[in-house]
Amino acid sequence: GSGAWIEAEMGPGIDVVGGVSVDPVGRPLLPGFAPVVVIGSERSPEFQDVWRQAAAFAPENLDVVFMNRDVIPVFASDQDNLYQADPSVPAVWFVNPGFSFYHTTEDTPITIDYRVLVDDVQFLATAISLLGNTDARWNLQLTAAGVSTEKRAVIDAAARLAVPGNAGLFRVG
Repeated sequence: GSGAWIEAEMGPGIDVVGGVSVDPVGRPLLPGFAPVVVIGSERSPEFQDVWRQAAAFAPENLDVVFMNRDVIPVFASDQDNLYQADPSVPAVWFVNPGFSFYHTTEDTPITIDYRVLVDDVQFLATAISLLGNTDARWNLQLTAAGVSTEKRAVIDAAARLAVPGNAGLFRVG
């Protein structure tokens, strides 16, 4: 995964300016509904601006959704290691949220909807082209502890709402 790559490849003189974790793609969320979700771009507003420029040129039938990385605490993905690298690197998780076969024995090429994949790749190619054809360097906005301000707010809010002794229950109001 990315942890091993970072350890092996991000040495002195290597200039990694941004990252994209593409996984999984090509699977609709529901029949006929296959948005692509760009997760984590909020950690670098300038990096997100480039992704939003690319979204303006996405295929007409592709819904592009931008999601805050911190609202998905149960999944780790390869871009998370780039946030923690030294130096830290802005990165996104590029995904179709149709996870039904993901990391199972049924996760085979036949379960991919190649019509969805074509739209994904067209959008991804536009984004990579825009990102790669600039000399820009993007800042990553994390707190000193390595946790973004948004994630800290979510963690703190959840801690305030949790009902003692019932980890899965939350108060409303």
